[in-house]
Amino acid sequence: AAVRRPAIDALAAIGSEDAAHLVTVSLADEEAVVALAAIRALGRLGRAEQLASLAASTRDPIRLGTVLRALRDADPQRAFAAARPLVRSPEPSIAAAAIDVVGGVALEGHVEALMSATDHPDHAVVKLALGEIAKLGDDRALAALASAIDHAAESVRKCAAELLGQAGTDAEGILRARLDRERSAEVRHAIMQA
Repeated sequence: AAVRRPAIDALAAIGSEDAAHLVTVSLADEEAVVALAAIRALGRLGRAEQLASLAASTRDPIRLGTVLRALRDADPQRAFAAARPLVRSPEPSIAAAAIDVVGGVALEGHVEALMSATDHPDHAVVKLALGEIAKLGDDRALAALASAIDHAAESVRKCAAELLGQAGTDAEGILRARLDRERSAEVRHAIMQA
């Protein structure tokens, strides 16, 4: 595996049809790190059709996340189409990978897809979605963060406060209003820092 993995990276750098065939064969490698390297190499080789097929058939969360990210490298539109419905996946690692992919492409509907993940049952997924939404830097982002500052989970409120602190003076009123109602010392500290 220690030799096969860098060999796959070298094949991806070569970029020929023969190299792509050898990388495809490596998808079946018994070592997960080698198979995942092959998936990433297919992305660098632009094998969108093959990766889209893998995205539709893969159920393993780690492998599916790798496939989605590789597909983004090969064809952002296909990656978005594959990832968009997965931002609400009950499996947190799949939802996280989908949010990473959706947040990394500026296609129509990506903001709505990210917004739909802000009520995910896993709080880490919600925080990832908020981080991607905050990058927008517009009124929609401010509204989403203002809503998240009232979230039931302390960790989400703290994340929202930190992100609002980076949003500039428009967020000051939101932070001040929440500070008066916040009971968690940790979140209060984050709000005051923000």
